[in-house]
Amino acid sequence: YRLVDDFPNLRFTLNGGVRTAEDARVHLDNGLHGVMIGRAAYETPWLTFSDADWLIYGVPSPGLSRLEILEKYADYATQELQQKPIRSMTRLIKPTLNLFHGEPGGALFRRSVDEELRTGRSVRDVLLRSAQFVCKEALRAVPGSCRTSQSWDEEAAVCS
Repeated sequence: YRLVDDFPNLRFTLNGGVRTAEDARVHLDNGLHGVMIGRAAYETPWLTFSDADWLIYGVPSPGLSRLEILEKYADYATQELQQKPIRSMTRLIKPTLNLFHGEPGGALFRRSVDEELRTGRSVRDVLLRSAQFVCKEALRAVPGSCRTSQSWDEEAAVCS
């Protein structure tokens, strides 16, 4: 953080090692101008970003559940495929694969997406058919109701 003080005419952005929106907020509060979240955004998108709206920008979250996010993403991906038919459905769906990381049924969701992609079904069908393997509580979770995989382990009976 000394660089920010020593060079006030420059803008500093941290890239690397930031895993959560909370971590990003700490760095921003300490004077950095920007923070990049890379690997965590792909590996654990829900845990990384579900509360980012209010943590980073101070605005309320849209309050979308993961199921609603999948539905909106399916609409986006469908539109992309219509506008650019050469786009790969597999590549478009890839950002959704870890939406249920650490949740009961998360691995089955990923496996099902892989199998469903081979059927020629629409993006919406691939995602929603695969979502049936995920614990209902995880599908309905909204920002602020994040749980770690440990807390889900304690409640696994609810999801069976």
